[in-house]
Amino acid sequence: METIKENTIQLILSGLFTILGFLIGSIYSETFQTILPTVLQAMSKTLILKMLLVAIIICVLLIALSFAIYFHFKTKLIPKFGVVWDKNKEPYCPICEKPLAKHPAKFEDNTIAGIDCVKCKKSFTLLTDEGRRITLIEAKRLL
Repeated sequence: METIKENTIQLILSGLFTILGFLIGSIYSETFQTILPTVLQAMSKTLILKMLLVAIIICVLLIALSFAIYFHFKTKLIPKFGVVWDKNKEPYCPICEKPLAKHPAKFEDNTIAGIDCVKCKKSFTLLTDEGRRITLIEAKRLL
């Protein structure tokens, strides 16, 4: 159900941006063919170069700002025990990076060590480097 909502929103947004692009393109082709030559003749070449330089600087700054925002809000996940963990010691799916939920899985030594991904429906068992199953509480303590 959640993927249907996400796909629907993506399709609606891509359609709106396509229509917006066509509108901007039609306005550009009609307006700038008549206005642009008049404006360029009235402006000096140094002013045009300064405006171009300012536009390039703004573009570079916007790209840098986009990367800064992306890296600031990106969750930093650390792989350990077969899953990935955030800074608050919460487990995440190593495939889709969504939070994991515990499920009751008893093994021969009566430990409960299973966790499920709600999104991709995969089950994970927490394992140490030696291959021993551990519980979620023990894994959080060992982190």
